[in-house]
Amino acid sequence: MRIREYRQLGSRNYSILSPPDWFTVGGRVSPAPLLDVSAQELWLLWLYIAENAPRTHCLEANSETLTSHHSQKTRYLHLPDDIWAEIVPLGEQQSTIAILSRSRYGMIDFGINQKRVARWTTRLINRTKAWKRLSGMREGV
Repeated sequence: MRIREYRQLGSRNYSILSPPDWFTVGGRVSPAPLLDVSAQELWLLWLYIAENAPRTHCLEANSETLTSHHSQKTRYLHLPDDIWAEIVPLGEQQSTIAILSRSRYGMIDFGINQKRVARWTTRLINRTKAWKRLSGMREGV
């Protein structure tokens, strides 16, 4: 699924992290961070974050389109939620990410998807900063 084409915005069981020109920010849509890494680097960092999240497995990952689809079971009820991601190149050394997290069942998610998107985005930002520090140290050697 291409996140930009998601149109089920009437339900309350999802959360989106989006580049500003994809959706109107507000409610269940948050602005995506601009990250100072290439799209390919961000893709690898994203896969690391997603694949190391608890109760999560990859359903599809495409390195050509820089898109992925993961499933994570909720902590208590073990219901599957879907997480789609798409890396968006913004230049040679800058990129961002679009994330759609949606409950597979039900009309209300009790904020779980928004918390997941925020938590995974924070991890991705921190991992990106660490990657930049390591890259800088390698260049200085």
